[in-house]
Parts: sequence; structure tokens; C-alpha cells
Amino acid sequence: MEEVIKKYFQCWLDKDVDGVKEIFSDDITYSEYYGPVYNGIGKIIRWF
Repeated sequence: MEEVIKKYFQCWLDKDVDGVKEIFSDDITYSEYYGPVYNGIGKIIRWF
């Protein structure tokens, strides 16, 4: 799990959209601690 988290943050730094698609499924729900919720990989990619 730690390696996946490291990969996620590296994708963020590198703006690696393909890497993000490898980590998350198409129907992901991602919620930020401060409120926003993103549903689906498309919304994650746009936010990313």
C-alpha cells in the first residue's frame, strides 16, 4: 500500500495522467478531507 501511495504522489508531481489511470479504477470516488468529492476517473483526471 505504501508503494501505491508513493506512486500516486509521484504521478501528481510529474503530472502523469497514465500513472493515475493505473492506480484508480474507472468508477473511483475520491474525497478530499476538506469537502470536495470526485466521482469517476474522468473527474479525477480533470482535477488532477
